[in-house]
Amino acid sequence: MDSISELAPLVAENLMLQLDRPYVLLGHSLGALIAFEVARAIRRAGQSGPRHLFVAASAAPQLPWPDSPIRDLGDLELLAAVSRRYRSIPRQVFDVPELQQLILPSLRADFAMVETYRYRDDTPLDCAISAFAGDLDATLPLATIDAWRHQTLGPFRMQRFAADHFILPAIRRRLLQALSDELREHSFASSA
Repeated sequence: MDSISELAPLVAENLMLQLDRPYVLLGHSLGALIAFEVARAIRRAGQSGPRHLFVAASAAPQLPWPDSPIRDLGDLELLAAVSRRYRSIPRQVFDVPELQQLILPSLRADFAMVETYRYRDDTPLDCAISAFAGDLDATLPLATIDAWRHQTLGPFRMQRFAADHFILPAIRRRLLQALSDELREHSFASSA
């Protein structure tokens, strides 16, 4: 799938079948935009939204995608562009065509999703939002992550970590603690 506007309602529809208690959503990078649009799709369906939205390594959805499009580049050019931008493609991928064929379809679809995403103005969510930023993430200025505050009527907090764009693996324990603290402090305090 290569469109957030098509994916988010499908994810929301499937989630709503299982939402019999309070829940939270977490998304990293592209996943943050997807989680945000899933929360909005659930709200449009008249169901209870998440108690908390956690986003990591993602600019706020109302901001335009700052980079030039790469989704239509040739295979090796796409891999090289992603490697330059995120330093995330192991050298072996460039040397093994079978590895390229494994990752290229999903990589191309991911960039199609983020590059074609169009934010539509709507009422901010009423759940808390916590945004996690990597201080070493050269792809995202902190102001673009802090701008998530405009997407909630509830509490907002931004936390910075010494990590790059791929913040989740780098700070797994600390992030899990931060998630736990956030849930305890904001999301479920009113239901206790």
